Amino acid sequence: MVDVAYVRGKRVAGTLGGLLGGGGGCVQNPENGRCADKTAFFVGEPRAGLRVVLAPIVRLHLALGWRFVAARTWTGPANLGGPVGTVMLEFGWF
Repeated sequence: MVDVAYVRGKRVAGTLGGLLGGGGGCVQNPENGRCADKTAFFVGEPRAGLRVVLAPIVRLHLALGWRFVAARTWTGPANLGGPVGTVMLEFGWF
């Protein structure tokens, strides 16, 4: 995960960021508990946000973005991408 403040004020900052990753999924057979179908996938999630200083050691970060998922055809969910939102409290000396 990467996040960069691009417009900084004393109390408010605009941010751009993103997430890159990958993983796997399994459609489980309810009768024997084994995977009936598996897939690997890649995930990219660009986002833009707003970071607000609430106190000297506390910031609130709100962001909106879109999740893109690339996976081979399988019997599980067809569309895993879509809009995403983040609400985060950050603690520390910044």
